[in-house]
Amino acid sequence: MSVIFGVFLLPLAVATNFPYTIPTRWNGGVAANICAIPDVKLCGWEMKLVFSVNVVSITSRDFLLTQPQSNRSVYYVKNQPCNAERSAGQELCIGFNADVPGSSPVEISKLVFTKTSSDGQPCPATESVAYADVLAKSILFYEAQRSGHLPSTNRIPWRADSALSDGSDNNRDLTGGWYDAGDNVKFNFPMAWSTTTLAWGLIQFKAGYQAAGELTNVYDSLRWPLDYLLKCWDSDHNEYWAQVGDGHADHSQWTRPENMTSARPSYKVTIYSPGSDVTGETAAAFAAASIAFRSEDQGYSSRLLRNARSLYDFAYNNRGTYTNSVPAGDFYNSWSGFKDELCWAAAWLYKATGETVYEQRAMELISYNDQVEFSWDNKNVGCQLLMYEANPSDDSLKARVENFVNRYRSSVTKTPTCGLTWHASWGSLRYSANAALIAMVAADVGIEKTLYRQWALSQIDYMLGANEAGRSYVIGYGNHPPQRPHHRASSCSSDLSQPCNWNDFNNPGPNQNVLTGALVGGPDNEGNYADIRSDYVRNEVACDYNAGFQSVLAGMTDLHFLSANIGTFRTIVIGKNFLYLCDQSTYF
Repeated sequence: MSVIFGVFLLPLAVATNFPYTIPTRWNGGVAANICAIPDVKLCGWEMKLVFSVNVVSITSRDFLLTQPQSNRSVYYVKNQPCNAERSAGQELCIGFNADVPGSSPVEISKLVFTKTSSDGQPCPATESVAYADVLAKSILFYEAQRSGHLPSTNRIPWRADSALSDGSDNNRDLTGGWYDAGDNVKFNFPMAWSTTTLAWGLIQFKAGYQAAGELTNVYDSLRWPLDYLLKCWDSDHNEYWAQVGDGHADHSQWTRPENMTSARPSYKVTIYSPGSDVTGETAAAFAAASIAFRSEDQGYSSRLLRNARSLYDFAYNNRGTYTNSVPAGDFYNSWSGFKDELCWAAAWLYKATGETVYEQRAMELISYNDQVEFSWDNKNVGCQLLMYEANPSDDSLKARVENFVNRYRSSVTKTPTCGLTWHASWGSLRYSANAALIAMVAADVGIEKTLYRQWALSQIDYMLGANEAGRSYVIGYGNHPPQRPHHRASSCSSDLSQPCNWNDFNNPGPNQNVLTGALVGGPDNEGNYADIRSDYVRNEVACDYNAGFQSVLAGMTDLHFLSANIGTFRTIVIGKNFLYLCDQSTYF
């Protein structure tokens, strides 16, 4: 082990290096930057600093700092959960400012570096069993969002049949599907994107679901929205039913779906009032799912592909924005327009059929601009990646994908300490998870395999507990998971005969039912998070939040079980602490 002060490399074991005078000094304070180069892999570390004077305080945003009450000249600097690891030879720098009296030189008279090493072996990882566990829990979240007649195999004991008259106002059966988030509306636009994205994960990382023992469950999970979306498309009359329930009326109430009494109007798009965004996305869901189900249920796969074709023709030939006809603009407005959905759907149809007409349409509609997000609204980078996969000689498309991932890796705002890529306040984790999915698929098709997988892993690990607070952001998993999500059904009693109203919303205690597997919105750009039901920006859940997240988990499970060499993994969260299975030794 060696230590660097400024530009000087000093062997840490040589006693004559101390005392060391901190060079940056002003009246009332000093600033130091101590860099260590470990000769073995570190799974965790702690540094003891002994100053020549009493220190009033030390500040550092990157590390944990403590001081013994009895000695004002001693401080301990310890890793955060997210920066515990260092490879052998990888520099570790600890920067801090210290408040000290006066303006005389300040010395570090002694430095003790306690390293928690693994004798050159990889640090304990967020093991495949942990990724598989969260993967299984995420599927349970989608089961908790089910609307309609629940099957006899229902695994969510506090849910029951609900919204059994959906579509009756227009003499249609529109039962089924998923409730969107913590509310009880069925918004098809994000529901269809979630379905497409989950199908993509199943196509790309099927081995991960197999290794986790969740293949049957994920197929069953995907059928639920697909069966509903198939009901929504009436190819005989060129009508697509795009939403059930009114968002404003629904949000004025707090009740579980089993007890809803308000009207649930259904809304459609037609040739005369088109919606190429929502219909294009649903066509993409059908096409992607037709690939996913091809080896599972050929008849169902063929039905999905047939409907993908007809619905895409409807979307492509009758162009318009769905919110001109459907009251979703205050909730899921298509800010990016509908060209990205038409491109995305064409790319999926080309992948499903290999027919040049869909390749031509995708390339006609594709954007060659750099993108800032992958989400229920904006699918441009998804189309770019699919078409690059189909044509790997297109360097311009490859550059667009690389620019997207590299932007998230480098220039997008990061939380101060633990490096969550933070794109937007509302549901911050879903943007990171979605970008991680693009990185994972890009790596899978040959772009920056190690680098992109490592970055995707860092984002998922942050969500599972390798963060500033050392907490999980997945309900029912890990250390200090959220307990008060902004979610009606889980907040109320499991006894359906009991009332469910604003009293449950205002209850300061945990939700009465655990919404297992749901990824909450997440922290602000400073890493701050509040487990408060009323904070829907940081603590709501939604079907689209889990979609990219679950697909990346499938990829990580796949890679772990295949023993893929994708770099260093982070520590596994066990109970209340991070588990270090390493030997300890102290250097002076």
